[in-house]
Amino acid sequence: MEGGNRRDARRSVSSMSATSSSNSITSPNSSGSNAGNVKVVCRIRPHNEIEDRHGGRVCVGLRSDTEIQVVEDGTFTFTFDRIFGPQSTQEECFDVVAAPIVADILEGYNATIFAYGQTSSGKTYTMEGPSITNPETRGIIPRTVSALFDGVLAADSNLEFTVKVSYIEIYMERIRDLLDQFRTKVNLSVREDPRQGIYVAGVTEEYCTCEEELLQVMQDGTVNRATAATGMNEGSSRSHSVFMVTVAQRHLGTSSQKSGKLFLVDLAGSEMVRKTNATGQQLEEAKTINKSLSALGLVINALTDGKATHIPYRDSKLTRVLQDSLGGNAKTALVINCSPSSYNVSETLSTLRFGWRAKSITNKPKINEQRSVDELTALLQKAENAIDMQQNYILALEAQLKGGGAPPEPEATGTASHTDTAATQAKMAALAAELSEEREEVTRRGQEVEKLTILLKEKERLLVEASELMKEAERHCEVHRERVETLEVECSKTRDEFEGASEQFRAEKQKFDFEGQELRVRVETLSRDNERLLAELEEKEALGTERRGPGALLSPLSPAAGDASVEASPNAASPGSQPPADTLPRAESPLSPQVLSEVAERLDLTQEAVAFIQEREALWSAVQARWQDFGATASSPGEYRRILAEIEAQRAKLAQDLQLAAEKNMEL
Repeated sequence: MEGGNRRDARRSVSSMSATSSSNSITSPNSSGSNAGNVKVVCRIRPHNEIEDRHGGRVCVGLRSDTEIQVVEDGTFTFTFDRIFGPQSTQEECFDVVAAPIVADILEGYNATIFAYGQTSSGKTYTMEGPSITNPETRGIIPRTVSALFDGVLAADSNLEFTVKVSYIEIYMERIRDLLDQFRTKVNLSVREDPRQGIYVAGVTEEYCTCEEELLQVMQDGTVNRATAATGMNEGSSRSHSVFMVTVAQRHLGTSSQKSGKLFLVDLAGSEMVRKTNATGQQLEEAKTINKSLSALGLVINALTDGKATHIPYRDSKLTRVLQDSLGGNAKTALVINCSPSSYNVSETLSTLRFGWRAKSITNKPKINEQRSVDELTALLQKAENAIDMQQNYILALEAQLKGGGAPPEPEATGTASHTDTAATQAKMAALAAELSEEREEVTRRGQEVEKLTILLKEKERLLVEASELMKEAERHCEVHRERVETLEVECSKTRDEFEGASEQFRAEKQKFDFEGQELRVRVETLSRDNERLLAELEEKEALGTERRGPGALLSPLSPAAGDASVEASPNAASPGSQPPADTLPRAESPLSPQVLSEVAERLDLTQEAVAFIQEREALWSAVQARWQDFGATASSPGEYRRILAEIEAQRAKLAQDLQLAAEKNMEL
């Protein structure tokens, strides 16, 4: 079979070489359908504004539903399984490409649908659509999801289904998990397993029970996908995205199992830098995209070349992920998207040639089925019965030959010939080997079940401990909650008290400020009154001095009054003599309350000012009394000066006390 496929591939290459001169290329498998071949569908998008601005014209035409023609510097004709024009709908594309794939998935096959083409050729539109919720414009992926769940609902009631999805993107040759909420899985690895085949290790898997859940998962992953605006497309994909859906089914009666894995791939488009004007990071992304697409082309060339001995799947993460889809255990459908404009004719021809080569790939799909022990036992028993019947027939033939009679006729039940017997024995041996493997698998699963049972018991114990810890934590939480509530009440009470104290403090502060202002006003008033009284007393003293002569006593408010009276006396006494009589002051009576009242009314003095004047009058009367006593007690001019110094000290202390009182009032 493999040799036949290689011969077909060689004939395909020869056919391409032979038809290149006439510019007509026909797919090697277009004449007949082959379930193992890659199905290639071409879709032409409408002419866009960018192509109109660059003078592009329509150079691609549809000759039929399966034949396309490009007229630009020659005529090129290509044949594919189906061709969709610019007016085609999303539903038409789904019915041809994905509807058969959905039926294969439910039968247990692996399948892949991927779109290929240059940037801005309509790949994402075809695969996802402008909106995955709009029933008219949604693409292949949301429609496939809906058809899968419809098929699950219409299946036999004895079948149990589970659907899980994964979503990855290949960005800058790194596999990123688009469903990872923490965005830590940014460089996943591709692994290979005899049972699972090719898979991505560590990828997030979400189980879904309905179409809405699966589409929501898809939307969440699409948000994390890398896109950017280029000169060709405002929302150009900068990575290859792979949406993986695994449908597992189990028969409740026989316990047999099937599983089908569907890969829905949206490839990033190939780019020409002179058209996209990519720079910086976008230029690096374009280089990586073109490199991975070149690796994909090399894999397809190797698969279609009968002389190739090595398939370079490992040259790129993209080809490694699609290894089963290209020549492996999968049914594959390829959608090539093209531009109809002469502005992009070189990219269009490259895409069409890529699809033509991919059409020559032959896959080896098989049902991923795991039969139960009962089914294998029944098949083995059937084979053993057939062998017993054949052995009995052989013995009868040998006995007849020994007796010289005619050989007996085969039984009506349809006894096989010797060749059929050998085939049946080979089949029985294969079934016995399969049964042995299945028994080993059952034993292994039994051991795993025991391990899982032990692990489950351990988990249950841990769960009980965790439940107790949770109850204890809830109790502590309740205690802390009550304490917090108490503290909140106390805090609220303290806050109210603080606010009350703050209000009281503000009121007291305002009161003190007001009283301080009043005191400052009073001090200023007293100072002005004092200055005015000093001036009046000096005038009064001056008038009294003129009446009493030069020996009269000056006001103690004048700092040099005592010294001047002493120095003015020409007959100063010598030591041991009495001071002259004309230097002693004559006693004057203080101002009477009536006079003070008249003065206060005339000068508009306050009560404090009147009390201050009375205090000064009392001090002045005391000074006069001391001057009267001085004549009898003073024995020398030194004593006279000492008494004058004491009077001056008292006067200074009086002024200092007045200043301190004023400063305290200022502070208040």
